[in-house]
Amino acid sequence: MPLLSVEPGHKLQLKEYTDEISSENKYEVKKSNKIMKHDKTETYDMKTKNNRGVLFMVNIINFEYAAEKDRNGAKNDTDAMLYLFKELGFKLFSYTNLTKQQFFVLLEELLKSEHTKNTECFVMALASHGGLENNEQCVVFADGEIAEEREIEAKFAENACNNLKKRPKIFIFPFCRGNMSERGTDSINGNVIERPVLSDLIVCFATSKGYVAYRDDFGTFYIQLFVENMSDNAHDTMFEDIVKKIQTAMKNKCAAEGKAQTPNYENRDFSKALYFNPGYWEGKDESDE
Repeated sequence: MPLLSVEPGHKLQLKEYTDEISSENKYEVKKSNKIMKHDKTETYDMKTKNNRGVLFMVNIINFEYAAEKDRNGAKNDTDAMLYLFKELGFKLFSYTNLTKQQFFVLLEELLKSEHTKNTECFVMALASHGGLENNEQCVVFADGEIAEEREIEAKFAENACNNLKKRPKIFIFPFCRGNMSERGTDSINGNVIERPVLSDLIVCFATSKGYVAYRDDFGTFYIQLFVENMSDNAHDTMFEDIVKKIQTAMKNKCAAEGKAQTPNYENRDFSKALYFNPGYWEGKDESDE
């Protein structure tokens, strides 16, 4: 199984996931037949075979050590994302039910490792309960501890993360963004964290600030549509345009089900076009098929 579940206090090892991925939500990922470049703006390099990207997938499903409700159906999100990014040529790192401390230890280790030193792209998907605390976006870990979004972002500031400097980075946050004080979660303690200066980053949110994000037995609505649209379009469409397609698909899905969820994204000096070029790399020939 692609889920490594851990208990608080357990020492974790950073290890690439290489096992077979089982997913009921598999979509065929269309392959590129050339390295895509934008004709009017610079394009991020995505042309190597073995250093195409790194996915850090963290899914908090069970809250045995906290008062939060378990996120039934969320395991499907991990399976679907791992399958997608394996097809995109990424190295995979997957964990579930991490405490806040475990999350940050693993993240910092990964950002300083050889895995990210030469990678062309970094994607982090963090799925859990979330919300607003003092108008700041927060996420809940398996032990009930809360981290602000900017606390996570600080690990990616240029002065803190040399490995990913000038590389495209994508955060995927498919959690609620409502008021956490209405849900009985613990408050953030103490120190104010300044918002870091970030570059080459896109943050994808499943819903608008102040609103909930929906999930069913197949997983979160946002991840389902993210995987479907990436599988169908990553071969010839730049990433920001795919994100807009996801927004349209979400609007249609929610309208059909009588729900309201409007995803959005934030561009943090993501100044070039990003194409994933699945199945194609520089120097590829017929012998590589």
